[in-house]
Amino acid sequence: MKSKESVVYLSKLKKCGVLIRQHTVLNPSDKSFIESWFGTFSQLFLKNVPGFLGDGIKSKRKDGKPNSDIIEKYRKKRELRTKRELDELLRAKIIEYNSTREYKNSTPNSLFANSVIKNGKKVDESLSRIILFKEKTCELTKAGIRLQVNNKLHEYLIYTDNIPFFHKYFNKEITIRYNPLNMDVIYLYPTDSFFHIATLNLHVNFPLAQVSQTEEDRNRIRDFSLKRYAMKKKLLNISKQSENKENNEEALPIELISEKYDSKELVTNSVKEYLLPGGKKKKKALKINYNQTVDESVPLINLSLGKMFNLPGSNKLIN
Repeated sequence: MKSKESVVYLSKLKKCGVLIRQHTVLNPSDKSFIESWFGTFSQLFLKNVPGFLGDGIKSKRKDGKPNSDIIEKYRKKRELRTKRELDELLRAKIIEYNSTREYKNSTPNSLFANSVIKNGKKVDESLSRIILFKEKTCELTKAGIRLQVNNKLHEYLIYTDNIPFFHKYFNKEITIRYNPLNMDVIYLYPTDSFFHIATLNLHVNFPLAQVSQTEEDRNRIRDFSLKRYAMKKKLLNISKQSENKENNEEALPIELISEKYDSKELVTNSVKEYLLPGGKKKKKALKINYNQTVDESVPLINLSLGKMFNLPGSNKLIN
């Protein structure tokens, strides 16, 4: 349960809301049904296997372990088994238990096959990929993805159908999820997210060892590399064009927009002045109509016409 695969699998289950609890340490009754199964399995299927020591040398049960003479015999070097031999033995005994053990007038295999889930919850396809599939995190820097599985390299191309995805996640980390038993399709996700963003189909696969590669494999590898380079260049150009288009469609500053005066010359000059600050501003003559009669009751105020009417980068007039 502490292996890398188990830790990863349990962490995925916890993320999906599954409650996982370990039994209390040194408290066999907290997992009594497991202890009961081990007892039955040992007594009925392992007891007659040469070298089996029963419940163990620390067992307090009277029939839980063989006598001291047998223990001494089984500890001799010639009686010891290799790990591989023990794995094969246990696998064979478990198969025998599931197919021959009598319980409720049936066998464990039949009971399991005929059982009906009462309180189960259906897991959708997307969630099952997150829980059951292998995953790998990498940075998206090319228009192709390589995965090494089962001594083979599997390569996938990102086509123009995936431009929004490529444009958004280029040079960013993504998570690849795949089924090692079926590498025809891989699924791409944002890092630490349940939302699927793209699906890629297998383009080419070939043996990992160069000595195992045929001339056809080598041609396919070269072809993939060329296509990946060309596709990356094409995707980057399309992404750049769409980005420039988005930037060009941004609204101009409010001072470049005229409410009343839509003269082409005025707008062009304002844009130039806004985009190229520091240039010399042309002074324009303003014709002002005013009433020559002066009301002496109103005090005269000396104002600069330039400050009143000339706003940098603007073609608006102040009322």
